[in-house]
Amino acid sequence: MEKQPNTHNDQEGHAKNDATLLEDLQTVLLRAYEKAENRKVLMSSRFDFAQSLQEKYPDTFSRRLWHLLIGSSPPPEIEKNMSMADYPGEDSIVRFIEGLDPEKKG
Repeated sequence: MEKQPNTHNDQEGHAKNDATLLEDLQTVLLRAYEKAENRKVLMSSRFDFAQSLQEKYPDTFSRRLWHLLIGSSPPPEIEKNMSMADYPGEDSIVRFIEGLDPEKKG
């Protein structure tokens, strides 16, 4: 059977999934700061990782996950058109944030 093109409901489903992912990752970041032995080191690691992505990829400013990583709010005029795409492999923002989760560490 041929796959039908995205419908409005499919788009709503993606938006809900995206919102859930962002909320989950924000929760991980908050937990990481609550449990951090040294918040300055945690903050530095986030910004170092974000800066390495920015040097490697020219589109970081247009990615919602990158803004979550650095704790910024994208300008409203571009937020609705931002990509939720993550970077591959070791550059994955989701993987980086999930790696900060104190509940998943030994």
